Amino acid sequence: MTKTPFFDASLFSKDNVNTSRQLEVDLVKVLAILTMVLVHVFEFSFTIDDVGKTVPMWLTLIIEFCGGPLSAPLFMTAMGVGMAYARKQDALTYASRGKILIRQGYDLNFWRGGLLYLVIYTITKSDSSLFYVVQGMLVLDILHFAGMTFLFLALLKLLKMKPGQILLVGIVMEVIATLMPPVAADSVLGAGVLGLLFFQNQYTTFPLFSWFIYPAIGYFFGHMLLRVTDKKRFYQRILIAATGVFIAYTGVLIALRYDLTEIFLGHGYYAQGVLRATWILPICALVYSLFYFVSPVVKGKGKRLAEFISSKVNDIYIAQWILITWTCTILAEYTAPTVGSMIALVCIITVLSVALAYGRSRRDGRFFKYKK
Repeated sequence: MTKTPFFDASLFSKDNVNTSRQLEVDLVKVLAILTMVLVHVFEFSFTIDDVGKTVPMWLTLIIEFCGGPLSAPLFMTAMGVGMAYARKQDALTYASRGKILIRQGYDLNFWRGGLLYLVIYTITKSDSSLFYVVQGMLVLDILHFAGMTFLFLALLKLLKMKPGQILLVGIVMEVIATLMPPVAADSVLGAGVLGLLFFQNQYTTFPLFSWFIYPAIGYFFGHMLLRVTDKKRFYQRILIAATGVFIAYTGVLIALRYDLTEIFLGHGYYAQGVLRATWILPICALVYSLFYFVSPVVKGKGKRLAEFISSKVNDIYIAQWILITWTCTILAEYTAPTVGSMIALVCIITVLSVALAYGRSRRDGRFFKYKK
């Protein structure tokens, strides 16, 4: 491997030597799922009118930051690392996995949105509830994105692309996504189809072109990690590089009077684009580095719990969404949310989601029955 400003050949072996489970990656997934539960409960409990009143602005910004750079981007980069470490990496396996994830995405749409609004429509006979049944079924979420990522990587595998080339494809796609305006923002069906590829509206949360950069760089990073001979030095250099890039880029944005909160607030977060991704990726790198240096203190039951959550992250994600939508909708009919009740609900739903995932792993009964 040729020398670069931050890495040299002495850090890497020609063969895969670092093939065991990577605890820092497990910890990244744990953080991602916790921040997802936090931001989902928050956004289902409060409206924009509550910000500054029921919920202080500073707390809103912290929660939205956690649900932004520290949530989906971390989850997606970790997914890319996992793909690099997978035993089977052929196109057929990737395509099969992709189809399963997309099916899970639409099944989740039914259980958390379609069925919920169908029940509301049955009770209220409201035409708007019937509209939300359709809209709830067409919401595009991170499971749809994960499925599209596996399908797209299956294609790139057929083209025999290497990790570096796949990363380059991800960069090009990000540029295209930045320049591509929504063309079906006002069409529920159109957005539900085109939104798989490009951002259309708030219901197309993770379009492939906008977000592929994260699993692509995770896949590239995973292949680097496989050949690392000195992880401590490797992560030290990543920490230095990521800190430098983040500080410099943030300084440029501040000098240009750009509002940094726009990167993770509002629907623009889902559109991503070069500006947002360039700010978020160094944060992801910082988290990986910091978790590597923290990981030695995570031992015994804590380590096993982190490994379990990491291995069952899809089940936990599905469980938390179903619990959140139904619980928050029912509670809203009887009580006004507070910051305290939100925090309590986050803790309860997190524990229940992990417990349900554990139950699924212990017996055949499960939310969705798919062959692995």
